[in-house]
Amino acid sequence: MKLDLPTGVAGLRPKPPIGVHISTKIKGESGAPGFGGRFWLMTQQAHSESFKSGRGTYTSLARSLHPSFVAWNEEAKSLGKDVPRRGPGRVGSLRGNLVHARWQDSALWHLAAQKLPEGHPNPKSWKPACEGNGIRALRFTKEENGVEQFEPIPCPNRECPFQIAGACKVSAHLIFMLRWQADDPWQAQFPALIAEWTTRGWDSASRLMGLLEQVLGTEAILTEEEQEYSSAEERAQWKIGLAAGLGIENVSLIGMPFVMTIGEKTKAADASSPHGRRYPVVNFSPDGDLVAWLLSQRESHKLLLSAPEKQLALPAATDTEFLESVRHESRAEIDPISWQVVEEPPKQTAPEPQEEAIAAPPEPEVAPAQEIEPRASMEAAREATLPLLGSEKARRLAEHAKAAGGGVMLKLLLDEAARLSGSSDLAGIPAGHEIELYRFIEKNRMPKQSRKK
Repeated sequence: MKLDLPTGVAGLRPKPPIGVHISTKIKGESGAPGFGGRFWLMTQQAHSESFKSGRGTYTSLARSLHPSFVAWNEEAKSLGKDVPRRGPGRVGSLRGNLVHARWQDSALWHLAAQKLPEGHPNPKSWKPACEGNGIRALRFTKEENGVEQFEPIPCPNRECPFQIAGACKVSAHLIFMLRWQADDPWQAQFPALIAEWTTRGWDSASRLMGLLEQVLGTEAILTEEEQEYSSAEERAQWKIGLAAGLGIENVSLIGMPFVMTIGEKTKAADASSPHGRRYPVVNFSPDGDLVAWLLSQRESHKLLLSAPEKQLALPAATDTEFLESVRHESRAEIDPISWQVVEEPPKQTAPEPQEEAIAAPPEPEVAPAQEIEPRASMEAAREATLPLLGSEKARRLAEHAKAAGGGVMLKLLLDEAARLSGSSDLAGIPAGHEIELYRFIEKNRMPKQSRKK
């Protein structure tokens, strides 16, 4: 007798499959973070470890160097404390791809005090004692019957005494997949694991926000509370994302390529640091042509909507060949119109009784070799059969040009369209030139003060 066994476990929830933790510092013998200015690849799981202090020893959480990245971490160790002078070299830069459609699933930033000063209650579970967003916060109060209790309180943000004392800092993280350069033997040895990068630095967190803002716009990365508390002056500085500028709605960030590079910033001398100090900052940048990446996504969505029951031969956003074709201002043409729609071959079935089988259509005639047209004529014929840009795409392209340089940029765009296709009528040019024209606009973008209506 087959039993219908119950499946699943009430209360059991999935955790992200993170394989490696990325940090800019590691803990020394005293437990204080040190050896900054480079990326360290560590195990995601933290453990309790004893550290020395002036009053004896104490226990704190720590991570171990990841065994799959020995060569990387050994290179980081070889830099010693001389990073500012020597530079981080090849352990100061990492490439990756986002693995979530929504930015909220990939990134997080908020305020957190891991431990409050003596005299204030702290949880035993290593959870932060207080977490907030500058408007409201959750503060640990007590543990009752084995359950830790947190209560909502107003968050004074920069005026919080714990933030002024250094106990409360910004806490940000990013989840992504590591991407290594296959043509680099040293990088090719490392596995492409799902990684989590964390920081407690305001500057690094703001640069992560800037990467997402460039694609999605300011409003998309602010919570409703932040928007409500924003002043008119702040709202005037909000930016429109590249996706909205290209007319792309419901953009998915899966596969978005980026590069993170470690740098350094100095702080002037003050009461806490009489001689000033240096600290690492992580910079983020798109790794390639975001315009081409977004437009290819838009075209693939159109094909999916127009042929939902057909298989689409589309390039994956993480394919090395695709990423290399759009990186570093590449002029290689990415023509989404040329992507093939591959239909499944029909199954061969015998005809029903008393019905005639439908005869297959005759094979098309092939012109003899001597009648093949010259290459120039073939290219002209191909150009004539390509889909046209159309009025809606032409309008968006013109608006993008005006936003990048006013009437001067629009005139340059029309001249470039005429050079490419022989016509300055944007709606009537082949659609395959769309990406190249967007690249032309971005390459020739003009400063605001030099633009003319």
